[in-house]
Amino acid sequence: MSESVNKYLEDIREKAVTVILDKERHIIFDLNALADLEEEYGDITEAFKKLQSGSIKAIKKFIFIGFKHEDEELTEREAGKMVTLENMGSLGTAVNEAMGRGFPNEEGPAKQATSKKK
Repeated sequence: MSESVNKYLEDIREKAVTVILDKERHIIFDLNALADLEEEYGDITEAFKKLQSGSIKAIKKFIFIGFKHEDEELTEREAGKMVTLENMGSLGTAVNEAMGRGFPNEEGPAKQATSKKK
């Protein structure tokens, strides 16, 4: 692996953001979550573009993938049922915070997607 890829992978950290829904849950964007997003959207940058566009499907997908690490039996539909109009804003904030923890490096995909959008 190249040095830049190794450095990027070192920046992916398992730091959870805690939210209270049906029970205490933890959103994490670890390597498995990123691979799931890549599989779903083709690449990470596309995934972040969809999320930043405000796509409801993308919001649900990110929440599901962020929770999946602690409950392999959780379905995307069940994750979607946890989201209400009342908690959507705070969950969005939690997803953004978890992504920031997963990508502490300013050159991560979230930053790149934002830069390309402008």
